[in-house]
Amino acid sequence: MALGTGTKLFYAGVTIALVLLAGKLLRLPIALMVVYGSSMKPSLQPFDLVLGVDPSLAGGVERGDIVVWCYPGDVWRTSCVVHRVIDVREVDGEYILITKGDALPQPDPPIRSSRVSYVVVAHIPNYVVLLLIALLYGAGVMYCYVYLPYTSHRRRLPLYPGVMASLLIAYYIILEVAFIGLSALDVSPMTINFPGLYMEDLSFNPRLGLVNITLSYNSSLFPIQAPECRVVAPVNATPILEEFTVSAANGSANVVLRIPPSFFHELWRVDSERFSREALPPPPTRVATAIVLNCTLPFNKGVLRSTYPLLMYWMEPTIKPSYGNGSVLSVLIENHNPVPFNVSVEVYSHYQNKVIYRRDVALEPFAGSVVELPKTREGDVLEVRVYYVFLGHLRGVRVTVHA
Repeated sequence: MALGTGTKLFYAGVTIALVLLAGKLLRLPIALMVVYGSSMKPSLQPFDLVLGVDPSLAGGVERGDIVVWCYPGDVWRTSCVVHRVIDVREVDGEYILITKGDALPQPDPPIRSSRVSYVVVAHIPNYVVLLLIALLYGAGVMYCYVYLPYTSHRRRLPLYPGVMASLLIAYYIILEVAFIGLSALDVSPMTINFPGLYMEDLSFNPRLGLVNITLSYNSSLFPIQAPECRVVAPVNATPILEEFTVSAANGSANVVLRIPPSFFHELWRVDSERFSREALPPPPTRVATAIVLNCTLPFNKGVLRSTYPLLMYWMEPTIKPSYGNGSVLSVLIENHNPVPFNVSVEVYSHYQNKVIYRRDVALEPFAGSVVELPKTREGDVLEVRVYYVFLGHLRGVRVTVHA
């Protein structure tokens, strides 16, 4: 019996859906995958479907893309992560990606760009998926219990044991292909297990330039010399080892490193060139930048080589009225960065309808400066304007002060 056009289209759609569901398993350039976990909220919800394409089809991987990357040695691509790219660095001729879940406070460890399997180009919300499943199930019930009996002179078609067994086997194969092919993508926080280590904790204080690394390991291990650490991206630098303590009783070590101020000056220069070609949100805003730190710590039974991503933010200066000096009008301008900031201040009088004061102010790292405003007529409205260059962009903020 010849198949109708509608039936052919239905079978073609089912075939395409099954191929896409098995796309990751078959290493196809296009795949359909399901998400579980909540670290990509609100962009992706648990049980959303995402459509991923090979990075070559997406034109490469850029900052802001949502990508799918899998753990090393995962031949079947069943242990994968879907997170957003927050930074792209070039190290020794190879691109290194920093990814992070939208709802997570810390980024993932750096990965090579070759580890990326797919770039997410579309997603289907979970409620749409559930609705489609319900519609397909309802259509199947109507077909078996309404359409078939009607076309068979209102007599239900007999299902022989062999036919029933064949249908069950086909149903099982379809479910297995869908499950293995989908291989639910993990968007939960990542943990890294190093041989012999119980815990590896990291904290970074940009205000002081301090990196604190805490290690816990089993009693058979102990460090035999101080660690050697180096910042490798985006600017090379050698941190100063401030402290290295080892507790043999607790099986732990603590490393305190100080990143020199010259590093942040060079990082500011590099990031200013990089971000000068990109649009920034209206002020005040903050821009994330990632620092990659490599450390080598020799133990009695091996060498621990670790790569730590350090995340910090460049922040625009803030300005607010300051009324703490009696009747003298003033504003407080604060710098929230580890580098000095130069700003230009001008005061516009609405009563005199002109600029009545100009001054250049140099702000030290993580410091503020109080600027006293000129005396004016009582009831005058002063508009304080502050101009500066932020990551290669001429920017400005203003605040109104009532005399």
